[in-house]
Amino acid sequence: MLHWRLILGVSLTGMLLGIAWLDFQGDYPGLIMAPLALIGSFLAAGELIRLFEQDPETPAPSRYVVTPCAVATVLASCVPMKIESTSISMVRQSALMGVSPI
Repeated sequence: MLHWRLILGVSLTGMLLGIAWLDFQGDYPGLIMAPLALIGSFLAAGELIRLFEQDPETPAPSRYVVTPCAVATVLASCVPMKIESTSISMVRQSALMGVSPI
């Protein structure tokens, strides 16, 4: 069991490092890692809800509130990516026209 966990851990870490490297090399930083963050926040919210539901003495949070809020938090952190990509494209267009972007 430990043998397979070690192999799986090393291979998943290598894949994550490869994805991070691709994201760093791309034109728009964060574009490749954003879907991974969205999936991770969705799964983490579900796990948190399941942990709270196991204890009958603790009131469990609503699944319909926690999951959308977790995903909305990640989406809100992606907004600067969109703004930055818009400003980058404006700079590129002005550079092609030979005009100063400022």
